[in-house]
Amino acid sequence: MTARVVDAWTVYIYSGVIPVAAKRTQFYLSHAQWDALEAEAHRGGVSAAEVIREAIDRYLATKPDFVATLRAVTGAWADTPADSEAYVRGLRSEWGRRPHA
Repeated sequence: MTARVVDAWTVYIYSGVIPVAAKRTQFYLSHAQWDALEAEAHRGGVSAAEVIREAIDRYLATKPDFVATLRAVTGAWADTPADSEAYVRGLRSEWGRRPHA
């Protein structure tokens, strides 16, 4: 992997043939985290930074897309009455009732 620095905060990382603009960051790891990170990088024959980038990509891939979720539920209440206040009052009126045995 090679890199070309653009400015103090941006670098192009060349992984294969596609350049990817990246931002530089830093964070603190415990000694145990650092040791595990270094061991994983050594096992994979990659840099610690590459292990971190791959882990972040895997983590983000598991997160639901908020906008897509909103779009998926849009219209879910389309069949409810137009008077939502009366509808909710009706639901709440059932809360105090005992079920018939």
